[in-house]
Amino acid sequence: MRKIILIYVFASFLIGCSNDQIESENFVKSDRILELTKADQKFDSWDDFYKRYYANSELNLQELETAFGYAIDTESPFSPALQAILGSDNQFLIGDKSFWVSDGVIYELDLNKDLLSQKQNKDELIAFGQINVESIPYEGSRSQTKSQMSITGEIDHYIWEFYREDYIDDCGNGVHKGPKSKKFKFVNELYSEHIRTGSVYGVHNYALWLRVKLEYNPRNNRWTGTTEGREIEISISDNSILRNNWGGTYPDTYTNHPYPYVLNWSSDCSSNQNFLLRTHTHAGPLIESETYWDTSCYGTITQKIIGDSSSNKWINNVSW
Repeated sequence: MRKIILIYVFASFLIGCSNDQIESENFVKSDRILELTKADQKFDSWDDFYKRYYANSELNLQELETAFGYAIDTESPFSPALQAILGSDNQFLIGDKSFWVSDGVIYELDLNKDLLSQKQNKDELIAFGQINVESIPYEGSRSQTKSQMSITGEIDHYIWEFYREDYIDDCGNGVHKGPKSKKFKFVNELYSEHIRTGSVYGVHNYALWLRVKLEYNPRNNRWTGTTEGREIEISISDNSILRNNWGGTYPDTYTNHPYPYVLNWSSDCSSNQNFLLRTHTHAGPLIESETYWDTSCYGTITQKIIGDSSSNKWINNVSW
């Protein structure tokens, strides 16, 4: 069944404690992980750029921050794997060319001219590519019946709002923080990150991600990421595949996850997490509006803040 995909304004990724236990086949660090350095905003080619992107996908948030010396931006629209490449200035080098990302557009900068002046006049810059992050509606969400709509809330995601009754910091070994009068919410989301370089005849890189997060509403008007450690357990099975409107399919070109791919992951003290499920890199013409993730991803995701009441434990049966 085709899923209607909507471009979504994105949310936060945060660091938590890391007593993570990964049980999934293939979801392990491998020889594909390259040696990490803080200077990895420079690449010899776009192929090296994508190698770094996928190597980053195999690292958790704490490892990325340690390797690159860059704090993952809680308001960034992009996956942590991409953020670690872009850094705080959203710039990177391919060979002797400089690129800058602004509002999802990849611009080419002239290194012989003042960079700040170019950024202030980006309408005059060459648009070299595009990055889109699209939220995939879950089964039964309102967005499945609409081709376009203005998203004012996270209607495409599984959400559970609650008032925290207690929290014990330091992974349950510290101080009881007590109740909060403002709302929290658990969010489970499936999203696609599409990086296009060059024209529609260039290279298209699609990645399907699972995001598990916690947010807090301190002022009753804006949700933001928060760092409370949580007990998290994930058990899902994924059969998603990238398709086009003519019945064609695009194979997984990096993860090589089997069909179905079973992800079993648990932690007794963790924070927001992202998991790469499927990928496809396509060189040559591709009509973006006719290409979509045909998702079949289902299972159970459980979240609970450490020390909180058992009534605030969320067992979410997901189906995308």
